[in-house]
Amino acid sequence: MKIAMISDFFAPRLGGVENHILNLSKELHKLGHTIIIITNSTSDVCGIHYVSGFKTYYLNLFSLFSGSIFPTIICSAGPIVSILLEEKVDIVHGHQCSTLPIEGILHSKILGIPTCFTNHSLVKVQSLGGIVTETMFQLGVRTADRIICVSEASKENTAERLDISRNRITVIPNAVTEEFKPNEIQEDADTYRRSNHKKCMEKKECTEEEIAQENNVNVQCPMKDAISSQYDLDKFHRIIQIRKECGWVSGEIVIAVVSRLTRRKGADLLASLLPSICKIDDRVRVLIAGDGDKKELLEHTVEKHKLKEKVKFLGGVHPSIVNSVLNQSDLFLNTSLTDAFCISIIEAAACGLYVVSTDVDGISEVLPKDMVTLVPPVFHGILRGIESALPRIRTYDKVVSHRRVHSMYKWSLVASKTDQVYRSIFRRKETAALQRVWDSLQEMYSRQCARVSIIFSGLLLVNYVIIFTLVFFYESRKRHTKV
Repeated sequence: MKIAMISDFFAPRLGGVENHILNLSKELHKLGHTIIIITNSTSDVCGIHYVSGFKTYYLNLFSLFSGSIFPTIICSAGPIVSILLEEKVDIVHGHQCSTLPIEGILHSKILGIPTCFTNHSLVKVQSLGGIVTETMFQLGVRTADRIICVSEASKENTAERLDISRNRITVIPNAVTEEFKPNEIQEDADTYRRSNHKKCMEKKECTEEEIAQENNVNVQCPMKDAISSQYDLDKFHRIIQIRKECGWVSGEIVIAVVSRLTRRKGADLLASLLPSICKIDDRVRVLIAGDGDKKELLEHTVEKHKLKEKVKFLGGVHPSIVNSVLNQSDLFLNTSLTDAFCISIIEAAACGLYVVSTDVDGISEVLPKDMVTLVPPVFHGILRGIESALPRIRTYDKVVSHRRVHSMYKWSLVASKTDQVYRSIFRRKETAALQRVWDSLQEMYSRQCARVSIIFSGLLLVNYVIIFTLVFFYESRKRHTKV
């Protein structure tokens, strides 16, 4: 089958949805599917490009905010319909509750192409965002043949917003790639530290030499034994570079935050917490990887409280080096105020980090209780969570953490379940495109006429005329080519 992934969010943008689309596409390709990607252009990228071997269409549409296109329905019809017809797409798969995938699903249904939608987030029904996007969400996503959610919490939220049966929704969680694992040097050091710590506990006391040896095990680990190839050497230098640049060479406790720096991700809460986190222990350092509109607030907090030596900003980090950031950290902190799944948590756990996270929405479904400390999304709750987690770091088994995560979250499993969804909705195109447009018009009108206003109905009518015209010329050109 030829699958078209449609989303406002894709490379070169960085984020969980972007990574999900790329990793899922790679695994679906292994199963024999052909994947194309349709997304919105950025300031640097427009037109047709190949990303990791996948043909990607960057549409030059007006962006409203955060990369999401301005909702008009009719403006996206021309480019999307032309691509779907020329590429002879079998299934359209929209990702995330934003304009482009919702409009893409709407256009696809008019063309009679089976559609699937994955909801990666939660929007409270009574919130401003829920009210503003309600009509488009209801009209577009309700018409999708199947809906996928990344967690049970997201499933409940989606069913409530769409007022549909939960049986129409399939839960398929995110996954983590094999790149996320404890670096080999750190694994050896951790094994040595745990055994040495156990000996000290059995003896009730340690000599000064043993304590020094335990604290400096990373430095004393023989390079020739730990690094067996030039690739490993390059990886080692990449991992330790951040610590060296910050002057954190040994003894520090590094807390990593890898997230978009936005209100939804709890950046305001993190800003208020930073001074208190740094006071928990003199050795505590905070490493923040990510970008967003709250970065300036965080930087101002660091400046105001003179924390420049303890808090470092990496800015937006490419997915290929996120594991390097995690591998030179000791604890992972997530302060999200709302999150359907939070893939960064499983990435951190796959790298062997213990996690402290706010207990919101679908996060409690992600990791076993012995791998994460869940706290309420308030100042004192998070602070107490960090304080209780710090003593666990020394004896936490990174290798076991890695193995457990990869046994639970595999992209091959996600792709297999998604493939089953595709096969359940796939239909052979036995009728002409024009006939499918007419059939879909009748079907959608009978379903949705009571749900939309007169103005919106007018937009839909114009949209149908545009698509009908495009299909008419496409079939005329096809007949002319045959002759």
